[in-house]
Amino acid sequence: MQNKKVLSEDLLRFQIVSDPQINSEGTSILFSKRVVNSKNKTVSHLFTVDLNHKVTQWTQGESVNTFGRWSSDGSNVAFISMREEKKFQIYLISTSGGEAKKVTDLPEGVLSYFKWSPDSKKIVFIFREGLQEFTEKAKKEREEKGLSQPPFIIETGWHRLDGEGYFGHARNAIYCLDIQTNKYHKIYDHCKMGFYSLDWLPDSQSLLVSHSVQPNPWGKKIDDRIFRVYLDGKSEELRGLPKGRKAEVLCSPDGTWFSYLGNEDELDHFGSKNLNLYLSDFNGKTVSCLTQNQDYCLGAWSISDTNDMKCSEITHWDPSGRGIFVSLCQHGESQVGFLDLKEKNIKPLTKGKHTVLIGNVSSDGKKMGCVYTTPVAIGEIGVLDLDQGAGGVRVLTSFNKEYLESI
Repeated sequence: MQNKKVLSEDLLRFQIVSDPQINSEGTSILFSKRVVNSKNKTVSHLFTVDLNHKVTQWTQGESVNTFGRWSSDGSNVAFISMREEKKFQIYLISTSGGEAKKVTDLPEGVLSYFKWSPDSKKIVFIFREGLQEFTEKAKKEREEKGLSQPPFIIETGWHRLDGEGYFGHARNAIYCLDIQTNKYHKIYDHCKMGFYSLDWLPDSQSLLVSHSVQPNPWGKKIDDRIFRVYLDGKSEELRGLPKGRKAEVLCSPDGTWFSYLGNEDELDHFGSKNLNLYLSDFNGKTVSCLTQNQDYCLGAWSISDTNDMKCSEITHWDPSGRGIFVSLCQHGESQVGFLDLKEKNIKPLTKGKHTVLIGNVSSDGKKMGCVYTTPVAIGEIGVLDLDQGAGGVRVLTSFNKEYLESI
């Protein structure tokens, strides 16, 4: 049988997987799958796949369900869902079964990120509340009174984003949610741009947070700094770090070190220079650039038409603390690498003409969830055996197999 040509309407048949998160035991990978349904509406749901290729769907309906995360103790999965119009909320579902329950009651806005605490009792999240005069409630009240829409006042160059629209002077802030009471409170909002990178410390009582301290970062020197933020809102700057950009801040498993991706050129606003991996203690007395002698930009991505780039960290500490897993993107390929802190040299763990989008690592450091894509195949969920050297990825799902075999 002669294979048919690829047509524009075939895009509606693509099933796009993303954000693989392996459980602590290394036996199951949680991920999102996005499709266009029969009503021409984009929906996404949470699934798991085990190492025997068994796929289980966790969410239903026509809503958006993304960013699934196992709790640290493995008892729950938290995820972001928009089941109410223009309202993103965090939901919990028990790994032993049952219905998902809403644990936040956020107003209209954008919920972009969250992270479980190591003790599984709290979740920190990043949320930007919408402007009150442009909410659905305010719109309906104006319509009932026959009033016109108010003018949209722009006071800064940072006022809209593709996919999110206009948000004006509204900015992201960091909140903390107590899982037992479902109560949350704002703990940090000091960045004028609202861009944060964060990670928990092992004590579950404080965070590492990196962000720019410039009131208007464009046109001025890049000045990112890292702070220790406590749950009562108090914070202290970590001194002694190099100048320039700082992103992807992560605490070591034992809490004695932290890593981040950085670039010391304060004028490199367009990111023309590599993002290197830095390591520091909390006193700023021992700070080093671990990758300055290797030509990798650790913040780079391989661009693909069939990969959903929505994911979390692109660096991960090995649970033993002996090194850091990184994403290596060169020549259109994306590989997984490992930097041993003793050798201070990145060793590629995968090779080939493909992209391997990294997920997290199992608690024993032996397995990693990933999305595996080739130039002629749509991405699927896979698992990488990290203790077997530079081996290949074992692909676990086959959502796009039928379509690919038809062309």
